Amino acid sequence: MSSRADAARPASLFALACSLAAVAFAGEIGLTLERIEAPGFSASAITARLKDGATGELLLDIGEIALQDRNWRNVRIACAKFRMGRATIECLQGEADIGGRIPLTFAYAGAKRVLDLTLRPGRGEIWRFKGRFAGRAPELRVEIENGDLKRLAPWLPPEWPKLTAGAITGSVVLAGPGRDRVAADLTVREAAFSDASGLHAAEKLAGRLNLDAQQRGGSWQWRAALEWSGGELFWQPLYLRGSGHAVSAEGTFDERKIEVTQSLARLAGVGEVEVKAAWDRRTGKVTSADVRSGRLDAAALYGEVLKPFFFGTALDDLRAAGAVELALQVRDARPEALDVIVRDLSFEDRNRRFAVFGASGRIPWHRTEETSVDLRMKGGELLGVPFGAVKLPLTTRGMRFRLDTVEVPLLDGTLTMRGFAAEPPLEGWRWAFRGGLSPISMERFTQAVGLPAMYGTVSAEVPRVTYA
Repeated sequence: MSSRADAARPASLFALACSLAAVAFAGEIGLTLERIEAPGFSASAITARLKDGATGELLLDIGEIALQDRNWRNVRIACAKFRMGRATIECLQGEADIGGRIPLTFAYAGAKRVLDLTLRPGRGEIWRFKGRFAGRAPELRVEIENGDLKRLAPWLPPEWPKLTAGAITGSVVLAGPGRDRVAADLTVREAAFSDASGLHAAEKLAGRLNLDAQQRGGSWQWRAALEWSGGELFWQPLYLRGSGHAVSAEGTFDERKIEVTQSLARLAGVGEVEVKAAWDRRTGKVTSADVRSGRLDAAALYGEVLKPFFFGTALDDLRAAGAVELALQVRDARPEALDVIVRDLSFEDRNRRFAVFGASGRIPWHRTEETSVDLRMKGGELLGVPFGAVKLPLTTRGMRFRLDTVEVPLLDGTLTMRGFAAEPPLEGWRWAFRGGLSPISMERFTQAVGLPAMYGTVSAEVPRVTYA
């Protein structure tokens, strides 16, 4: 026998099939469904054949199954142990052929239009799909236990790094007639990925992701939290490892932009940073941002975050100590203002070319407004020559810098710099200053720089030095 009905009448069609099964204990029953749907899921052109009555063998041929943006065609499901009652149909032992054979079980309640499907594609691996198709708030829930992370690769954008290892446990929910709510709670362990360029890779990553997003009108409101509990990550030029890192954020996104209205990032051993930002999806640029940190450990900040950015420069191998606080504003895709506070900051080149000890104060900068730096340091060293405590009376406006008279204790004398000015014209930086050196001991100087001993004193007057 066979019965046909459209997708709008699955309940009555199910009842008819059950009625036929109740009186047929031999032979074959056929059933055809045009389509069933849930948020993010649909199946069409479904043909069912039941052999030997209500407790026999079920064969399902499905023309197409769609889950999010993935499609499978000509899927066959064979159920060796099948049971049909007045309200439900159940497959107690089945197998799906979708290019590879996967053991499965399922139950379908026709009146309530509820589907419960469990796949076991690997040892100890379970993917369970619970779909509720009826009413104004249909829902699809996916529960994962020890899922092979590589199975998610086809759903990721092709330009993303390729997943190569890892396991995932947790749940994902798609709800609403237009999939207008997404919620996820996922835990990942031993994850790994890489790309062809070698610029993005990870090994043994472990962490937890929590996400909740709701569509309202033409935009989505979202909230997310990420906890990193282990593993290594390389994202050119950054290299991060360890545990205890976390990010929580919320905001909105639509076709034009992604907006972070509130976020807090915690980098273990370094400190915390708050960020508000807007990103233009069409241009790929950050159009506005407000970044503010708490007290950041200078040694960890340099070693974990900044050092890769200084590769190949004079700052690529430092010892650092002290603390830093910073605030950054970006407007119209350009830096607008930067405010840095340093507290007993010291940094020393491991090659002994320079060092600064005990710097404290505030370094403000603004793209269009004039700012004054208030910075003092206890001392330092340049090419082996030590210098004493100094204050820098620096004034800035955009990329123009002015330095009034500054006196630097140098050995037993003083180095004076006057009228330093720097600005970036179209063809490159230019700066100039004048100054002088009061008498210093040549014996102390040659000893400091490692030259053969010389005696007497040296002094100098520098009428003008320029650089272009």
